[in-house]
Amino acid sequence: MKHAKNIVPNVSRVFTLPLETLGGKSLAFDPPVAESAWHPLPDRFLEGIELVSRFTGSAKGRSPASWKLEFVHVLGGKVIATNNKVVVEYIAGECDLACTLTVKQARMIKAFGQGPTHATIQGETIHDRKLHLKWKNGNRLAFPQPQSPADELKKLFSPYDWDDLSPVEDDWQSQVIGHFSFKPVRDNDGLMSIYPDRITGG
Repeated sequence: MKHAKNIVPNVSRVFTLPLETLGGKSLAFDPPVAESAWHPLPDRFLEGIELVSRFTGSAKGRSPASWKLEFVHVLGGKVIATNNKVVVEYIAGECDLACTLTVKQARMIKAFGQGPTHATIQGETIHDRKLHLKWKNGNRLAFPQPQSPADELKKLFSPYDWDDLSPVEDDWQSQVIGHFSFKPVRDNDGLMSIYPDRITGG
């Protein structure tokens, strides 16, 4: 034990290639992404995918077209999710990216401690398409991106126009939130009704 103080950490960045999986197959390495291919991400990107990921649903037992339920969708600076009951749209900021993320992938991005600054999608076919993310400190992460959601999402959400919504005053916001702090009485549906001058419910 008297020689333990002489032990110093020795970290090496030298690896012997090819790296192999347990099955004996070499891992695939993605070619470097050209700097011109990266799209800047808004500062609220991480906040957006974290919030709307709570509103995703399960597509099990549904039609093949229901794949949208299980993903967080990024389209034109907006982050969108639906569980087939509600639609949540979060405005993250200006962004030219169109991609999809699972809830687990959103959590993995959050595990980096801060949001990525740039992203791009590489690959020509469904089988090799990947979403690449880059952080300010140089960290990078890639996810499979089997299909582009842009056209499907436009069909699903374009009929809705959010521009004519009226702002809600702070006092009304607190009343709405406070309403849901009460447990509905028996045989009550638990619904809340909002009128011009009052809020009622169970």
